[in-house]
Amino acid sequence: MTIRALLVAAALLSACQASAPPPDPDRGLPDPSDGKADAPLGDLRQRIDDLVEGFSATRGARYYPTAAAGVAEIARLVRAGGVADPNDAIYVVYVGRFDLGYNGWQHSELRIGGALGPHGEVIPLGKRTVGDPNGAGLFDDQDLTRRVGPRLCMTWSMLQAAIGAAYLDGVYGVSFVCHTATLAALQAAGVAPEYYQSQIGGWLLARWVYGPWLGSGIAADPDAWPAACGADATRAAQSGLAP
Repeated sequence: MTIRALLVAAALLSACQASAPPPDPDRGLPDPSDGKADAPLGDLRQRIDDLVEGFSATRGARYYPTAAAGVAEIARLVRAGGVADPNDAIYVVYVGRFDLGYNGWQHSELRIGGALGPHGEVIPLGKRTVGDPNGAGLFDDQDLTRRVGPRLCMTWSMLQAAIGAAYLDGVYGVSFVCHTATLAALQAAGVAPEYYQSQIGGWLLARWVYGPWLGSGIAADPDAWPAACGADATRAAQSGLAP
């Protein structure tokens, strides 16, 4: 089944079962940051296996095999858009999610909408970091998700850190899932992953199975993040680079 077919099926299922709330993959799980918290990891691993079997959010999307390759492509696009130095641009980024329609699991990814140049340039980039059976790291966008949480305005160095952190070692469903890559990318850019924990189904479950168990230590207030849009908020909102 294609990912778009999954989305259609999810919408039909939601319409038929509007009165019944979906199961919560994070049900009964305390925050692992609590030193007293405990959970049976074998049972949690089985819960993950049941949720992610056969899932992919990147079929047909170009994958950049290394962080350096992905960063180089973004730099090329920025220069082609009229900004000679990628350091002079602000990058509009946000967390995207969609509901798979079964067992309450939601997919998450970090979407890189585009760049805002110093002279009003708006440069679409259409990239995203994903943890997926096809790899963990940077992929071309396929416009599958919608924004959750605030728009983020990253500097070039923040963006590079986020992309680099998304290149996780190991195997999907064994070493990481989509949430793990999103969490790692956010934390590397100084954004608190805990802010999204209650907004994305399966996020807490993924932390229990793959870590990190400890909290990020980053303030959960978006206005306190280095990537807060601040003075760039209006430009980011009007740019069309994020919903």
